[in-house]
Amino acid sequence: VDYPTSVDNYEYIESKENKSDLTEEQITECDYMVRIGVFDPVLYIQIYPDLKNAFCTINGNQVICPTYVLYSHFLRSGITEGRCASPFFCICCYRDEHSDLIDACPTNMDAWNHFKARLDEPDGHMLSPVMNPQYYRNSDLVLKDYTTRQLLEQMSTGGGVFHGNDLRRTSDRFDNIAYFYNNSSLFHTENGAQKCYRKYMLEITKLDDTISSGCKLHHGKNYYGLAELDESFSGTLTNIGVNKNLAINSDG
Repeated sequence: VDYPTSVDNYEYIESKENKSDLTEEQITECDYMVRIGVFDPVLYIQIYPDLKNAFCTINGNQVICPTYVLYSHFLRSGITEGRCASPFFCICCYRDEHSDLIDACPTNMDAWNHFKARLDEPDGHMLSPVMNPQYYRNSDLVLKDYTTRQLLEQMSTGGGVFHGNDLRRTSDRFDNIAYFYNNSSLFHTENGAQKCYRKYMLEITKLDDTISSGCKLHHGKNYYGLAELDESFSGTLTNIGVNKNLAINSDG
């Protein structure tokens, strides 16, 4: 499959008309996960064009994203297949980055339930390459006692990180300020920060095709291949003074 590597020229429109086979409880959960950035239906189909072809309606330059249908796919198949839900939550990252979760969560679904069960705790497990809750808490004393839920809700407010109005770093692996600066033309469009986060996730999933096809990351390897890119990955994450922590690997 030829996975996209940059933001395309489509206009994505989220639709909640089709409730698919979700229960009322799952619909409420979907609405909440979308609001706090845990599930992003647009990125979900951008990374996985098979889902865009299967579930979306394309009218000229517009792509209608059926949010509930896509969330149903995520629950029924996407989690098991290791598909990335959003810039701020990747099931493979959450489970495979932590030895305690590998033992405690034999399956990806176990890891998803583990994540939800600990939303109201100051949990330190990394959620994605751009979201390390403990690193984010350490960036500001105000956040030091925040639960994961509080952090995600803070990020998703109008003045939060997700909208580009709070430039505190949320991960030791991603320098959002440098990335926004280097993609300033995209950042200054409507919902520009959100588009930048999506663009970055598209780039790193292309670099390791196993992420796009399922949960096949290997322990002890450079996470998403970033460490090898210091010299070769031009124009986006290098040569602009980005901290070397961006290329940190999974074994330190």
